[in-house]
Amino acid sequence: HQQLALQSAREGIVLLKNQNIVLPLKKNLKSIAAIGPNADDERNQLGDYTSTVVLQEIVTTLDGIRKKLGPGVTVNYVKGCNATGNDLDEISSAVKAARKSEVAIVVIGENEWQKPGKQGTNGEGYDVATLELTGRQLELVQKIHATGTPTIVVLINGRPLAIPWIAEHVPAIVEAWIPGEKGGDAIADILFGDYNPDGKLPV
Repeated sequence: HQQLALQSAREGIVLLKNQNIVLPLKKNLKSIAAIGPNADDERNQLGDYTSTVVLQEIVTTLDGIRKKLGPGVTVNYVKGCNATGNDLDEISSAVKAARKSEVAIVVIGENEWQKPGKQGTNGEGYDVATLELTGRQLELVQKIHATGTPTIVVLINGRPLAIPWIAEHVPAIVEAWIPGEKGGDAIADILFGDYNPDGKLPV
Protein backbone atom coordinates (compact mmCIF):
# COMPACT_ATOMS: atom_id res chain seq x y z
CA HIS A 1 0.00 0.00 0.00
CA GLN A 2 2.83 2.39 0.80
CA GLN A 3 4.52 1.63 -2.50
CA LEU A 4 1.26 2.32 -4.32
CA ALA A 5 0.90 5.62 -2.46
CA LEU A 6 4.45 6.58 -3.49
CA GLN A 7 3.91 5.68 -7.14
CA SER A 8 0.57 7.51 -7.25
CA ALA A 9 2.22 10.65 -5.87
CA ARG A 10 5.06 10.42 -8.39
CA GLU A 11 2.70 10.02 -11.34
CA GLY A 12 0.51 12.96 -10.29
CA ILE A 13 3.29 15.56 -9.97
CA VAL A 14 3.59 18.04 -12.85
CA LEU A 15 6.74 19.95 -13.77
CA LEU A 16 5.39 23.40 -14.68
CA LYS A 17 8.70 25.15 -15.37
CA ASN A 18 12.37 24.27 -15.52
CA GLN A 19 14.20 27.23 -16.96
CA ASN A 20 17.93 26.76 -17.59
CA ILE A 21 17.65 23.14 -16.41
CA VAL A 22 17.64 24.00 -12.70
CA LEU A 23 16.23 20.52 -12.07
CA PRO A 24 17.24 17.88 -11.30
CA LEU A 25 19.32 19.02 -8.36
CA LYS A 26 22.67 17.40 -7.67
CA LYS A 27 22.92 15.17 -4.63
CA ASN A 28 26.40 16.46 -3.75
CA LEU A 29 25.01 19.74 -2.42
CA LYS A 30 26.49 20.81 0.90
CA SER A 31 23.51 22.89 2.02
CA ILE A 32 19.89 23.34 1.02
CA ALA A 33 17.08 25.51 2.39
CA ALA A 34 13.60 24.00 2.85
CA ILE A 35 11.19 26.86 3.40
CA GLY A 36 7.47 27.48 3.49
CA PRO A 37 4.23 26.66 5.31
CA ASN A 38 3.82 23.34 3.51
CA ALA A 39 7.42 22.15 3.70
CA ASP A 40 6.71 20.20 6.88
CA ASP A 41 2.91 20.12 7.20
CA GLU A 42 1.66 16.52 7.23
CA ARG A 43 -2.05 17.29 7.22
CA ASN A 44 -1.94 19.58 4.20
CA GLN A 45 -0.68 16.66 2.09
CA LEU A 46 -3.78 14.58 2.80
CA GLY A 47 -6.63 16.79 1.66
CA ASP A 48 -10.25 17.12 2.66
CA TYR A 49 -12.21 14.19 4.10
CA THR A 50 -9.26 12.80 6.02
CA SER A 51 -9.72 11.58 9.58
CA THR A 52 -8.42 13.83 12.32
CA VAL A 53 -6.47 10.79 13.54
CA VAL A 54 -3.97 9.55 10.95
CA LEU A 55 -2.21 6.35 11.94
CA GLN A 56 0.27 5.92 9.12
CA GLU A 57 3.56 7.77 8.81
CA ILE A 58 3.36 10.90 6.65
CA VAL A 59 6.50 11.88 4.72
CA THR A 60 6.64 15.65 4.22
CA THR A 61 8.81 17.44 1.68
CA LEU A 62 11.30 18.26 4.42
CA ASP A 63 11.42 14.58 5.44
CA GLY A 64 11.89 13.51 1.82
CA ILE A 65 14.76 15.92 1.24
CA ARG A 66 16.53 14.83 4.42
CA LYS A 67 16.14 11.14 3.53
CA LYS A 68 17.35 11.73 0.00
CA LEU A 69 20.49 13.66 0.95
CA GLY A 70 21.48 11.99 4.21
CA PRO A 71 23.18 13.43 7.29
CA GLY A 72 26.15 14.88 5.42
CA VAL A 73 24.08 17.72 3.92
CA THR A 74 22.90 20.71 5.95
CA VAL A 75 19.16 21.26 5.52
CA ASN A 76 18.16 24.72 6.74
CA TYR A 77 14.42 24.60 7.52
CA VAL A 78 12.32 27.68 8.26
CA LYS A 79 8.52 27.80 7.95
CA GLY A 80 8.57 31.49 7.03
CA CYS A 81 4.82 32.15 7.29
CA ASN A 82 1.50 30.36 7.56
CA ALA A 83 -0.54 29.47 4.48
CA THR A 84 -3.23 31.88 5.67
CA GLY A 85 -3.16 34.97 7.85
CA ASN A 86 -0.33 37.27 8.86
CA ASP A 87 0.33 36.08 12.40
CA LEU A 88 3.56 34.15 11.74
CA ASP A 89 6.49 36.20 10.47
CA GLU A 90 9.68 34.19 10.03
CA ILE A 91 10.44 35.68 6.63
CA SER A 92 13.69 37.32 7.74
CA SER A 93 14.85 33.97 9.18
CA ALA A 94 13.88 32.28 5.91
CA VAL A 95 15.93 34.82 3.96
CA LYS A 96 18.96 34.09 6.17
CA ALA A 97 18.49 30.35 5.60
CA ALA A 98 18.34 30.87 1.83
CA ARG A 99 21.45 33.06 1.80
CA LYS A 100 23.55 30.41 3.52
CA SER A 101 22.28 27.61 1.25
CA GLU A 102 23.21 26.55 -2.26
CA VAL A 103 19.57 26.21 -3.31
CA ALA A 104 16.19 27.12 -1.78
CA ILE A 105 13.07 24.97 -2.08
CA VAL A 106 9.94 26.93 -1.13
CA VAL A 107 6.87 24.78 -0.47
CA ILE A 108 3.65 26.79 -0.52
CA GLY A 109 -0.03 26.35 -1.35
CA GLU A 110 -3.13 25.72 0.69
CA ASN A 111 -4.53 24.81 4.09
CA GLU A 112 -6.48 21.61 3.63
CA TRP A 113 -8.56 21.84 6.76
CA GLN A 114 -9.75 24.13 9.54
CA LYS A 115 -6.97 24.38 12.09
CA PRO A 116 -7.35 26.24 15.37
CA GLY A 117 -7.39 29.87 14.32
CA LYS A 118 -6.74 29.01 10.67
CA GLN A 119 -9.27 29.00 7.86
CA GLY A 120 -9.11 26.13 5.43
CA THR A 121 -8.72 27.16 1.80
CA ASN A 122 -9.60 23.90 0.07
CA GLY A 123 -12.38 21.40 0.65
CA GLU A 124 -16.10 21.36 1.31
CA GLY A 125 -17.27 24.67 2.72
CA TYR A 126 -13.93 26.40 2.22
CA ASP A 127 -14.81 28.76 -0.61
CA VAL A 128 -12.37 31.47 -1.64
CA ALA A 129 -12.84 34.77 -3.44
CA THR A 130 -9.59 34.63 -5.39
CA LEU A 131 -7.22 32.08 -6.91
CA GLU A 132 -4.22 34.04 -5.61
CA LEU A 133 -1.97 32.68 -2.88
CA THR A 134 -3.24 33.43 0.62
CA GLY A 135 -1.43 35.02 3.55
CA ARG A 136 2.17 36.16 3.06
CA GLN A 137 3.23 33.31 0.80
CA LEU A 138 3.93 35.42 -2.28
CA GLU A 139 5.97 37.86 -0.20
CA LEU A 140 7.95 34.91 1.16
CA VAL A 141 8.77 33.64 -2.34
CA GLN A 142 9.69 37.11 -3.57
CA LYS A 143 12.12 37.71 -0.72
CA ILE A 144 13.74 34.29 -1.06
CA HIS A 145 14.13 34.84 -4.81
CA ALA A 146 15.68 38.26 -4.15
CA THR A 147 18.57 36.64 -2.25
CA GLY A 148 19.96 35.35 -5.54
CA THR A 149 19.96 31.77 -4.28
CA PRO A 150 18.55 29.45 -6.98
CA THR A 151 14.90 29.04 -6.00
CA ILE A 152 12.43 26.23 -6.68
CA VAL A 153 8.75 26.52 -5.80
CA VAL A 154 6.75 23.40 -4.92
CA LEU A 155 2.96 23.77 -4.81
CA ILE A 156 0.81 21.62 -2.52
CA ASN A 157 -2.82 22.40 -3.28
CA GLY A 158 -6.14 20.91 -4.31
CA ARG A 159 -7.36 23.51 -6.80
CA PRO A 160 -5.91 25.82 -9.44
CA LEU A 161 -3.77 28.68 -8.14
CA ALA A 162 -2.94 31.97 -9.86
CA ILE A 163 0.83 32.47 -9.56
CA PRO A 164 1.75 35.05 -12.26
CA TRP A 165 4.74 36.58 -10.45
CA ILE A 166 6.18 33.18 -9.59
CA ALA A 167 5.62 31.92 -13.13
CA GLU A 168 7.53 34.89 -14.51
CA HIS A 169 10.44 35.04 -12.07
CA VAL A 170 11.09 31.66 -10.43
CA PRO A 171 13.09 29.31 -12.68
CA ALA A 172 11.59 25.99 -11.51
CA ILE A 173 8.02 25.23 -10.42
CA VAL A 174 6.68 21.82 -9.37
CA GLU A 175 2.94 21.14 -8.97
CA ALA A 176 2.56 18.36 -6.41
CA TRP A 177 -1.19 18.71 -5.77
CA ILE A 178 -2.20 16.86 -2.57
CA PRO A 179 0.39 14.07 -2.73
CA GLY A 180 -0.64 11.92 0.21
CA GLU A 181 1.33 9.98 2.79
CA LYS A 182 4.44 9.45 0.63
CA GLY A 183 4.31 12.87 -0.99
CA GLY A 184 7.61 14.02 0.44
CA ASP A 185 9.45 11.03 -1.00
CA ALA A 186 7.82 11.56 -4.40
CA ILE A 187 8.69 15.26 -4.45
CA ALA A 188 12.30 14.52 -3.47
CA ASP A 189 12.50 11.84 -6.19
CA ILE A 190 11.57 14.43 -8.79
CA LEU A 191 13.69 17.27 -7.38
CA PHE A 192 16.80 15.06 -7.44
CA GLY A 193 16.17 13.24 -10.70
CA ASP A 194 15.25 9.76 -9.46
CA TYR A 195 11.85 9.94 -11.16
CA ASN A 196 11.06 11.74 -14.38
CA PRO A 197 8.03 14.02 -13.88
CA ASP A 198 5.43 12.92 -16.40
CA GLY A 199 2.18 14.21 -14.90
CA LYS A 200 -0.19 16.36 -16.96
CA LEU A 201 -2.43 19.19 -15.78
CA PRO A 202 -6.10 18.17 -15.37
CA VAL A 203 -7.15 21.83 -15.04
